[in-house]
Amino acid sequence: MLTEHGADPALGPRGRPLHFKDVTHAAAATLRDAPGVASTKSDNDKQQDENDKNRTSAKVVKKKLLPVYRANFCNAVDASSVYRTSMWHNGVLLTTTMSTLSLTSAEASLFLRKKVMFPSTNDKSGFAEQSVSRFLKRSTSYFFTSIRTKAVKQYILSLNHLSKGAVGHTHTPPRSKRARLVFRPADAVKLLTGNFFITDPNSWRALLDALGAVVEMLGGGDKFFEPPAIPGSDDTVVCLLAQLTLVALKVREHLKAVAGVASSRKGMNPGHRGLWVQMLQEYHGKLPLSADVQNGLRLVDGASESRADVDEENEANPGNGLADFSSGDEGDSGGDGDTTDGDNDRGEDGEPLTVPAAE
Repeated sequence: MLTEHGADPALGPRGRPLHFKDVTHAAAATLRDAPGVASTKSDNDKQQDENDKNRTSAKVVKKKLLPVYRANFCNAVDASSVYRTSMWHNGVLLTTTMSTLSLTSAEASLFLRKKVMFPSTNDKSGFAEQSVSRFLKRSTSYFFTSIRTKAVKQYILSLNHLSKGAVGHTHTPPRSKRARLVFRPADAVKLLTGNFFITDPNSWRALLDALGAVVEMLGGGDKFFEPPAIPGSDDTVVCLLAQLTLVALKVREHLKAVAGVASSRKGMNPGHRGLWVQMLQEYHGKLPLSADVQNGLRLVDGASESRADVDEENEANPGNGLADFSSGDEGDSGGDGDTTDGDNDRGEDGEPLTVPAAE
């Protein structure tokens, strides 16, 4: 069809067809001018900007949370301060958000409860809606996972070396060219049976090596080590009973997984605190009440009757009175009351176990 000027509107200058991009640009201009469309696009842009801002702010806070958790472990003075409750973590989360983003307590609380779109591997779109607090609590999970990864890796390396290859074997996972050292299910079952995990000299030394690797990773420095009594032997590891128990727990949970014992951990609560409290009491009954060096270990609180006391109500807790920010998030458990089953790592009633003698 020709216009009054004799030109076909579908053709460009000199009668040439319009390029596809010219048509789309023209259509976009028409859409921008259409009533109601501009405001919708503006709202989407604002939402995207807000999501980007939230992600950036959350990552900034996350980077500041990990050092707090590391310092909490390394500077612990008693059992209660080694493995904090969920309320303590909520308190750290709130105060860190306030100081990092210059917000009041009320503003920080609202910010942590806000649900936005965060990157997710569980959704086809690559994003999923979740609260800022849930995103940030991944830093807590990452902290305890890093302890477990480091402890397990060092434990199996040391145990394989000390046993001259009798424990563990190399395995190359599918689609990987790098072989790694892993436990056989039979190895894990043997270590978990009775008290072998801590009474076997090789396993005990490997556990201390794992503890040493963890404190070095967390920046514990020389405060966890003393020169050996016998020149040429390994350094003496110095720590609280609660710190030793936490590392031992992570190793034992790995052994249980290899042995086929299901883990009782649920949701994204920080670690296995309930299991740790139980295991702390077990180790208190197993290890001699002494602060002397025993086969490479000196417990700072070894001679204290209260070395396994966890005072839930009176522990230093910046989160007192705060609600659990994770409430309402599916799969997010703020509690620490995990239970365990299938554990055979118990000594005889009333009879403390002797730490294995050095070979």
